[in-house]
Amino acid sequence: MYTVTTWNINGLRSAKDLKQMLDKLDSDIICFQETKITREMLSEPLAIVPGYTSYFDFSRRRSGYSGVATYCRQSATPSAAEAGVAGSGVDTDSVGCYGEIGAELEPAERKELDGEGRCVITLHRTACQCPSSSEDRPCHVAVLNVYCPRVDPDRPERLAYKLLFYRALRLRAAALRAAGHHVLLVGDLNCSHRPADSCDPGDLKEFAASPSRRFLDDWLCKPSAAEAAAPDQLVDSFRLLHPAATEVYTCWNTQRAARQLNFGTRIDYVLCDAPAAAAGLVYRCDVLADVQGSDHCPVRATIGARLEAAGRPPPACTRYYPEFAGRQLTIKQWCSGQAPGGKRPPQQPAQRQAGKRARGGQATLLGFVKRSKVPSSDSGGGGGKDQDTKAQSDELRDHRPQSSDRVCAGESDQTPEGGAATANGGAVESSDSSGGSSWQSTPTEPDGAERKVAAAAAAFWSETLRALRPPPCRGHREPCVQRVVKKAGPNLGKQFWCCARGVGKPGDPEAHCGHFEWLRRGGRGRSSDVTTAVAGSVAS
Repeated sequence: MYTVTTWNINGLRSAKDLKQMLDKLDSDIICFQETKITREMLSEPLAIVPGYTSYFDFSRRRSGYSGVATYCRQSATPSAAEAGVAGSGVDTDSVGCYGEIGAELEPAERKELDGEGRCVITLHRTACQCPSSSEDRPCHVAVLNVYCPRVDPDRPERLAYKLLFYRALRLRAAALRAAGHHVLLVGDLNCSHRPADSCDPGDLKEFAASPSRRFLDDWLCKPSAAEAAAPDQLVDSFRLLHPAATEVYTCWNTQRAARQLNFGTRIDYVLCDAPAAAAGLVYRCDVLADVQGSDHCPVRATIGARLEAAGRPPPACTRYYPEFAGRQLTIKQWCSGQAPGGKRPPQQPAQRQAGKRARGGQATLLGFVKRSKVPSSDSGGGGGKDQDTKAQSDELRDHRPQSSDRVCAGESDQTPEGGAATANGGAVESSDSSGGSSWQSTPTEPDGAERKVAAAAAAFWSETLRALRPPPCRGHREPCVQRVVKKAGPNLGKQFWCCARGVGKPGDPEAHCGHFEWLRRGGRGRSSDVTTAVAGSVAS
């Protein structure tokens, strides 16, 4: 048996120890979505992990957007791998099997679909007992790691793009099935198929009328009818094994703390071809809701077959990237003087000495002041090095924090040279051994205008900080949390208070109580009123 895990990681670079994470997931094939890295951002620790081979698809449109990655144990090394679903930039070493994609999609559409880094396909040789396998024709399974587009209500063209991506997936899976391969399509489909897969489906007619759900209705067959499914139909592995399960979700709104009360959706799937489902090859399919680290959780499936590792990884493997092979540097690495893998090349002795001189040449502010204030010895009687040393010692003594700060605090102190620092409002003087006065300070009492400014400023900050104390929510009398409006409109950027609890089902007393109020700075008086008061005090 082998295991496949899919997880929308919501940023792969946040993984502090990727090797440890992969080992804890304990799967032969691990598929990540929403890696949010480009080819230039990929580092060697993420690309080359001991014990695994990796295969990436990057977004070519935006940085830090989309992206998928598949990690395979060495015992599950694929025989072929390919980035993209539509085959817009394929070569002779890719997976192949494009079927009707070339006939139904224009070249520009295929390039558009493959430009956002949403699919990696790996082909693995298996030893299974299915009817299509034989000694002359070994069986293969194609694992499609996909991150489907999300529909943006403000951008209707994204719905057309999503449906086109769905169509390309179906055509590609059908072509792989026609070639005799089993198909596992895993990842984030960005659609909850059935009402049971959503915490709040709302009106069921409107729910079912979604174009994305209607597409899935036609593409996915009922698990009980897998034996009579069409050749290009797939089966939801979770519903195959858990047909009556409810409140099992894979994605939550973390900004609204929805995971606390399990108020989410199931949009991450493991889909298998109908013959594999009918033959009982899917042993388990579990939602790992306890695994933290993203707004999604992993989904793991166990398949009743044995994977046979290829002799060497296919050309799409990241270990063959030139930047990780020690033969070529990226422009960023060349400019920063770094070798592949983030290591800085060893310096020559002359370079190290030059670096030390450069670091030693920067003076501190105190050192600069000392050098600028040391008097030159143009009178007779010694001078030279001893005179410079004495002058520097006097200047260091003069910079001790014992002047007007302590006088204003009402303290007195005795200087090392015998001079007294008093709090009687008189002059404070420190003299060196030659009788010259090195510094002199005369503290003054603040006048009436300064007192008014200080009092107005204190009142302003007191009112401001009092206004920022969170008010209690109406439902639970607990401190609210502060939020910011991010939706475009007249209130964009405005701050408000709301209940700190997570969202939940309507009527749940443990859920968000619905409290809302705009944040008003300055309490009963606006901050502008206090600012005006400060300005008036200064003017007076």
